[in-house]
Amino acid sequence: MSDAPQFWDHLQRRFGGGPLVLYVAGPLRGDGSPEAIRHNQTQMAAMARRLQALLPEAALVVPHGNFSFVDEAGPEGLAVREQVLRACEALLLRCDGMIQCGATPSPGMARELRVAERAGLPVVQVPGWTPEPAALAWAAAAM
Repeated sequence: MSDAPQFWDHLQRRFGGGPLVLYVAGPLRGDGSPEAIRHNQTQMAAMARRLQALLPEAALVVPHGNFSFVDEAGPEGLAVREQVLRACEALLLRCDGMIQCGATPSPGMARELRVAERAGLPVVQVPGWTPEPAALAWAAAAM
């Protein structure tokens, strides 16, 4: 996990003052394969542990865990994804702020960012997201 102290210090200064409810956004679907989704769920679990250690009074809303029972890799994957994203938007609107994991938002994260911005919620970006290998290959091929 990358460690850029200025980001983590900013996170603690911005959100470390009390018991807040914070939405943690990170890539989930990747290329849509079960392996990509599992990789991203594992990455988010590690990130959430680190965030909780830095912000012990915060209640973290982590959609990767909240919706881990949903099969986005199945035959109805994109329809299921749309339902999950609508639920994520509703959760986000009940939060005090959003933490964006990684520098480049996925399409789902970009949607969550727009919701947060429209609602006037503070957003802090933190480093440390390691994309799923297939996603890296896909991004390189797209360039």
